[in-house]
Amino acid sequence: MDQVTVGIPTKGRYHLLAHTLQSVALQTLKPKHVMIVDDSEPGIDMRTSEVHQNMFHLLSARDIDWEVIWGRKLGQHFSHQLVQDRAQTELIWRIDDDEIAEPDVLEKLVRHFKDPKVGAVGGLVIVPPPLPRPANADNVIRDLSLPNLQWFKAPQAKHSPESNILELLKVEHLTSTFVYRKGIAKFDLSLSPAAHREETIFTHEIFRAGYELLVDASATTWHFRSPVGGIRAHGQAEFWEGDEAKFQARMREWGIEREQTKLVIVDAGRGDHCLVKSLIPELKERWGKIILATCFPEIMAEDGVEQISIAEAKYRMGNIDWANPYRKAIEWNWKGPFIDVYRKIYDLKGGEICHSKKDEASQPLAVTSASFTKVKPTRRREESSGKSEPISKQSPQPTLLPEGLKEKKGAAVAHRAPFAFRAGSDPVMDADLHGP
Repeated sequence: MDQVTVGIPTKGRYHLLAHTLQSVALQTLKPKHVMIVDDSEPGIDMRTSEVHQNMFHLLSARDIDWEVIWGRKLGQHFSHQLVQDRAQTELIWRIDDDEIAEPDVLEKLVRHFKDPKVGAVGGLVIVPPPLPRPANADNVIRDLSLPNLQWFKAPQAKHSPESNILELLKVEHLTSTFVYRKGIAKFDLSLSPAAHREETIFTHEIFRAGYELLVDASATTWHFRSPVGGIRAHGQAEFWEGDEAKFQARMREWGIEREQTKLVIVDAGRGDHCLVKSLIPELKERWGKIILATCFPEIMAEDGVEQISIAEAKYRMGNIDWANPYRKAIEWNWKGPFIDVYRKIYDLKGGEICHSKKDEASQPLAVTSASFTKVKPTRRREESSGKSEPISKQSPQPTLLPEGLKEKKGAAVAHRAPFAFRAGSDPVMDADLHGP
């Protein structure tokens, strides 16, 4: 039961991946096998990178087998399912490529699987510096607007020295990184490359199969939440919106009655906050419960509406370009009062009258970051709103070599299988991998 496969999907985060690999290699409970599924565009042969080569040598020195697989570039959910399909162990530890696990995380999570009723266990997944847990934090599926229990440090008063468990909680879904039993559920491959809600759906399917989901608050993984790469490489708002619609449909299939909640994002200046403040009665009438993501919470403080930071909104939703009124005003060739842009974004009356089909057809579907910054610079950004590369249609076949590597007879790369290279295939000893 102690044997574990580690799955690490990665995309455009080679600079952080090495830290993740080091944290995996130095676990007090050594995993049996590490699979890195690389969706980066373009990909590199990490054996030619000194820092990654050192990490591979460290894994080998710790008797941990490893391999790198070129992914299908269809999203991390495809990579996670590939890991589950190929794993030879009952337990799989999924960890993101911008996370660092403390040395005892795997040992602490795996100990709970002695109970056959346990299907998946996660720890705390904290963005430094850690914040205290809000009183309303909970991982219940019917209300995902609540703060996630795993994002905050646990109350110290609940520490139990006898069991070395700070706190053990039963939940209905897990986030980001956790250990799970192979074969209970599959990842939803109908989601977009952004794979919004993929781990929520996956872990709740394990819960629905009759297994327990646990959060062990004594196990901490630090999440550096890279603003680039990973799911944040997919900037298309339609990906996130489409995935959210699929998730809502899945909720209905599950028969879960969920209180309707609308997240209203005001990632702009004080003037915009005053505009949205005037719309709060309309927003409540249209959506019922609303949550405001704001830069200037003091402006909304008297309205009795729950507020979160812009950073938390990005953490929950990923890409939030769909809520940028200046970007949308350009996209829609807006002609009327600016407040009606907000009305259109949030489907309020009055937001449908200020642009025409003719004007809309003449405009591009997106604007450049340069034209956006000329329109309205904002006072504060927790993360860069940098450019995103457009997603092209991908071949359904795995890409076995990254761009620039030539296929050559006798090379170490096994071209009949989806892996790229593994422990034992060293470019120093196999110079012909790169061709003449």
